Amino acid sequence: MIEIKKLNYSYKDKNNLYSNLSLTINQGNIVGLLGNNGAGKSTLLKLISGILLNKENTISTLDLNPNKRYAEMMEEIFFISEEIEFDKISIKKYVKAIAPYYKRFDKVLFDNIMNTFEINKDMVLTKISYGQKKKFFIALGLASNCRLLIFDEPTNGLDINSKKLFRQVMTGYLKENQLAIISTHQVKDIENIIDELAII
Repeated sequence: MIEIKKLNYSYKDKNNLYSNLSLTINQGNIVGLLGNNGAGKSTLLKLISGILLNKENTISTLDLNPNKRYAEMMEEIFFISEEIEFDKISIKKYVKAIAPYYKRFDKVLFDNIMNTFEINKDMVLTKISYGQKKKFFIALGLASNCRLLIFDEPTNGLDINSKKLFRQVMTGYLKENQLAIISTHQVKDIENIIDELAII
């Protein structure tokens, strides 16, 4: 599902962030991407998903070149960033606007996860806590039924009970034809649910 061959990448005027990085990840797994802050975890996730471009064309995502940002690839990727910003809109209206972009969006599944997280869909996104925003986006990602789910530091801002619920929904609702990549520097939050581990 994801294949990286000898990736070299650096930001302008800086040393290489990666040198000859190779990695293969198959579907049906929850993969933990671990590393210290600043190690390049977020950058790698953005390269895989096509948010950042890789001039060397050494990455294949869902059997396609993420540099091309093909529509059939982008509609199968849900990226949950560490930093989440929203306009002043209710959860209900946001979901109504975003759901049509995902052809297998499951409203029932979304409602179930939101109930698990105890979040009211009438709440306005700019008026809820950072942790609630994270939980909402986790629910949205799982309900999208995308083949590739990318979570960048999803447990940041979650309390102990919410982290437990996160692990429950990840193991309870992820399907065999999906791949979830979870980037974190807090390995204890995900060590019981990951199938494979990659360390940067």
